[in-house]
Amino acid sequence: MRKIIFSWPVIVIMAVFVLWIAIIVLREYGKARIAKSLRMQTEAELGNAEERLSLLREKIKDIESEAGLEKIFREKYNTKKPGEHVIVITEGASESDSNNSGTSSSGFLHDFWTAIKNIF
Repeated sequence: MRKIIFSWPVIVIMAVFVLWIAIIVLREYGKARIAKSLRMQTEAELGNAEERLSLLREKIKDIESEAGLEKIFREKYNTKKPGEHVIVITEGASESDSNNSGTSSSGFLHDFWTAIKNIF
């Protein structure tokens, strides 16, 4: 019996069998790695979708309130309520207007700040 188990044909058959099992294991390992990466990607997408869902729910909550609707109409359609007045604030008032206003501030910090503004 010992001669049959350790004979060359049996050893070759066993080696082929072990090699075949190793190939099967490696294929399954590759599939498992792909499945794990797909799972991680899907979980990340789920997290992003849940964040987006919470943001959309907050927006819906804002839209359902009267103040939220008013805010949207004011921003999107530039509207006002009857009896309200619109004040337009423009930037960049000329320097001569600020000097003629009657308040002149002089000093080191004012002169320094004016010099910095003139550089840019």
